[in-house]
Amino acid sequence: MSWQFPKYICSFLRRHRNKFIFTGVFIGGVIGSLKFAEYKIKQYLEDEQKKTLVNRKRQRSLEQVHVHSVSLTQSMLQSIMNEVIKAANTEVITEKLKTSHENKIGLWNELKVTIFTRIVSGIFSVVAVIVVLRVQFLQLAAAMANNGSKLSDDEQKQILATCHDHLMETGIDKLSKILSNTTQTVTESMPLQCLVTHRSILTTLQSITSRLMVKDGPTNSFRVTDFTFSEHVLDKVNDTNIRSSILQTLDILDSPDCERVFVQCVAKGIDLLGSQMCDAMSSASSSDSVEMNLLPLAKCLPLLNSQLKYICSAQFVQQVSESPLLARFSNNVFDSFEDNL
Repeated sequence: MSWQFPKYICSFLRRHRNKFIFTGVFIGGVIGSLKFAEYKIKQYLEDEQKKTLVNRKRQRSLEQVHVHSVSLTQSMLQSIMNEVIKAANTEVITEKLKTSHENKIGLWNELKVTIFTRIVSGIFSVVAVIVVLRVQFLQLAAAMANNGSKLSDDEQKQILATCHDHLMETGIDKLSKILSNTTQTVTESMPLQCLVTHRSILTTLQSITSRLMVKDGPTNSFRVTDFTFSEHVLDKVNDTNIRSSILQTLDILDSPDCERVFVQCVAKGIDLLGSQMCDAMSSASSSDSVEMNLLPLAKCLPLLNSQLKYICSAQFVQQVSESPLLARFSNNVFDSFEDNL
């Protein structure tokens, strides 16, 4: 005789069948939910780990861009200073003042305009190189981050040289001529015998800059690319990748965001120069109070002229390159280049 469940057990199971089914479904649902939650948590952790790795890689790329662009800018400083000195030649005027006894006032006024032109030209040139090289290195870094760049080392060097070559050949000279006219207008109301402080010098430099950058001013739409890239920069470029790279760089440099970064970096450069002038005028003044350091403009001009060495120094480049706005701009440009690849 085969074995069978006792009748009372079968009866119990029939009476509570729905409870058992519900309990089984409930427990199964709980187990399934736990398994699904475990899967989602694991997936979330994996995604977060991937994002962390991508962000770390991105941060390393941006740090390398900062280091390389600053390093290359610093290597160009001596060339920039030489070209600025050549374009705004105060030494010739100084020599005339030493040897000539005629038109002394005219020569001093010419020296005044040339010195202010030299200083602003130096700031503009150094800041322009900082910004342009930052954009170019960001483009190359974004390409490397996306499975390598299509450009060879020689092609990359050719792209990086486009700004340097034009700036040294004609860019700084063109910039100095534009600045000379603006400086003449701003400084004509400043007689040589007027007493000035470092803040007065700072205000004059800011006025020259603001007049130059105003869109509806006499220069009519000043752009960084006006003196950093030749109008015919693409004429001799046949390689498609190089042309595309240069065009992308020009688009970024002509954008309103880049203009704001350039203006802010120039303003920071002028502020840094103001601190240097404060120290220089304090040493030259007999007053104990920094706020009361009043010197005749004629006596301040040689002090201001000597600041070109500071503008074309590694310290100046490093300080301007640490601008928070430039850092945010770099992040946005890097992302933009990555999205377009």
